[in-house]
Amino acid sequence: MNTAKIQSVFRFLSLVWLTGPVLGKELRVVSRQRRHYLLRFAYLALLSVFVVITWVSVVESAEGSAASVYKMSDAGKAIIGTISWFQFLTLQLIAIILMSTSISEEVRSGTLAVLMTTPITSLQIVAGKLLSKLLHLAGLLMVSLPLLAIVRVFGGVPWSYVIASGCITLTAVAFAGVVAMFFSAIFRKAYASILLTLAAAFVFHLLIPWIFGMIMSLLSLVTGMGIFTSIFLHINPFHAMGLCTFELFRPGSFPLPFFWPLHCVIMLGFTGGLLIPCVFLVRRAALRKSFSRGRPVRPAAAAVIVPPVVPTQLKPTGVAFPLAPASPFAPPPILQPAPVTRPATRITAIPIRPIRRITGSPIVWKKLRMPMLPGKVIRIVAIVLTLGVLLLTYSLAGSLGGMKYSFTHASYAVVFVLLGVVTTAVFAATSISSEKESRTLPILLTTPLSDWHIIGASVLEVLRRSLPIWLLPIGHMLLFSLVGFLHPIVILHFLMLIVCIASFLTGTGLYFSSRFKRTTPAVVMNLGLVLAIWAVIPWVVSIASSGPSNPPRLIIDANPVFQAGILASGAGRHDFSIFGDDDFSRDPEYRWTGGTSSMWETTGFMLLFILGYAAIGFLFLWRAKVRLRRDLF
Repeated sequence: MNTAKIQSVFRFLSLVWLTGPVLGKELRVVSRQRRHYLLRFAYLALLSVFVVITWVSVVESAEGSAASVYKMSDAGKAIIGTISWFQFLTLQLIAIILMSTSISEEVRSGTLAVLMTTPITSLQIVAGKLLSKLLHLAGLLMVSLPLLAIVRVFGGVPWSYVIASGCITLTAVAFAGVVAMFFSAIFRKAYASILLTLAAAFVFHLLIPWIFGMIMSLLSLVTGMGIFTSIFLHINPFHAMGLCTFELFRPGSFPLPFFWPLHCVIMLGFTGGLLIPCVFLVRRAALRKSFSRGRPVRPAAAAVIVPPVVPTQLKPTGVAFPLAPASPFAPPPILQPAPVTRPATRITAIPIRPIRRITGSPIVWKKLRMPMLPGKVIRIVAIVLTLGVLLLTYSLAGSLGGMKYSFTHASYAVVFVLLGVVTTAVFAATSISSEKESRTLPILLTTPLSDWHIIGASVLEVLRRSLPIWLLPIGHMLLFSLVGFLHPIVILHFLMLIVCIASFLTGTGLYFSSRFKRTTPAVVMNLGLVLAIWAVIPWVVSIASSGPSNPPRLIIDANPVFQAGILASGAGRHDFSIFGDDDFSRDPEYRWTGGTSSMWETTGFMLLFILGYAAIGFLFLWRAKVRLRRDLF
């Protein structure tokens, strides 16, 4: 009896009842895939670069041995803070990408319906997949622990910050992963899950706190700001991580109380609460897949013949009845079938839809019909929510008088450009790889269509699907140019900026889409390239450069996010730093890293950037065309 109790306790602690055999299967799959080894290598390499750059920027600024010793504690704080924020942001992005195909891949391969016929429950499927990815990401988090322990020798960094940042990161990663799994159970495309998860993270972590803060400022509720801030500190991982880092550099200077274990418990509660709808969605997806497999397809005929209903009292057809003989010596009677009266057959007419004729290329017609989001209702809800949020933020910022400042328009421009960059990168990386996953690309390559024709149709698809996002910055600049807060030249400049981003990301995305067989690695590589050349390299160059030089300035000025802020702030008619100046007639001035430029000089710079990005994008398109017929199966 005691042995049975001990075994039941060990079974409960091992979480076998929660995950079943799914956890072991997922861990074995992860350990055998080559891309996960490459992911660990890239993670460690990027982390090492961040640590080295931070060390150089902090220590080399000191002069003399005494100053160097004094800077050791600052270097330790800066390095550990950099590592913590790098893990906090990077692991959430990796979790979103890995979990974006957790359920949809099982549905597409047809294994989810088979799993539902086994004793494995929906809860075990969901929990097993989530815990397997969390264990893999926790391994990446543990990699930095030896480095953190060594850096702590410099002093000034308590163990409480290391533990708190690690726990906050793990809970944030778990919540981001379960949100991606939720959308993966609804949508079958990886890009839809990734985009909606990033949009949900932006809304809940950044937009909602900003809106509530604006409302509090508008109503002048100074007494309620403390309670509002304390609540968002415990339910928002970005606020919690920022406060822990603030306490690292300035301990005891924050007036409001913050208890990081309470934040972790709340985030785990959110994660567990979101697992419940995931379980129901997985079961519904499995049932839908099972019942839709053998569904007959109605033929496109003029009418459908419905068989008549035969009553049970009627005699069966073909039964013979003997006739009475004339005499005993007469020959045997001839059997005659009984007369059968068949009822008339009912004919139900179905109207025939006329065949839609296609003019031009069929592949172009098919690509241009691909919507941004699947489902008409989802698209309508997305449009209504987007316009509603924009009107709400415009009204709040306008009520506080912030829309006349160029800083506000620069903030909107940066957010819009980031949304456009992520959307274009994801759509481009899934254009060809989705054809490979659906097994339609080999069939398409047997047609008389040329490779350049297919690549050109994919380019049009990317531009068509990302167009609604790019209309946001253009509409913003057009609206406030008509109002008079921005110079009209900003519309031309942002059109040129969109051409730069679209030409480059379309080329790189189609190359990675033709390079990989799955959409997930293609999206990861395209987004990784964006982060590397437009985030990591400019940050590294700005820190490593000891003095002004042309290459660092060119790398920073070529960043589209930096360009969006410069173009919007330069076209503003009212500068935030000039208080009381209501003159809206000044000419645009653009503050680049090399100095201030005029309107026409900035236009020339943007033309050069268009030529450069278009050339690089065309080079990647050529490589995509070369690799189009390779690795099809």
